[in-house]
Amino acid sequence: MPPRRVPRHQPDAEPPRPDFTPLIEAMQQAFVQMSNPDYQPPTPRERQLDQADHLQRFMRLQPGHFDGRPEALMAIAWLREMERHFRALGTLVEFWAVFAVTHLTRIAIRWWETVEQMQEVVGLT
Repeated sequence: MPPRRVPRHQPDAEPPRPDFTPLIEAMQQAFVQMSNPDYQPPTPRERQLDQADHLQRFMRLQPGHFDGRPEALMAIAWLREMERHFRALGTLVEFWAVFAVTHLTRIAIRWWETVEQMQEVVGLT
């Protein structure tokens, strides 16, 4: 039986956009947690050591990079890989976005910079 042919990409059709919802939800959850009046943030030194330790362990796993290509399955696979690593390491949700951003390249990092700028604008209003 001959292999299936993959349909050609339609140049007029807009490519599907990756779903960054889980990453954004993790960021929002961290913002909500920090806005709680009873929230007691760790001291800067404790937080820095904890974050540095987790980042070091995360980097040892050699997680993949995401360049922002419009293939939705690649984006989903990358997000699942990131989440799997974070859960395995017990990484605090507040660090997920910070660590994941270190593995964005090309279009994806430009997208992230736009998201950060939008967050700053929202924070100003």
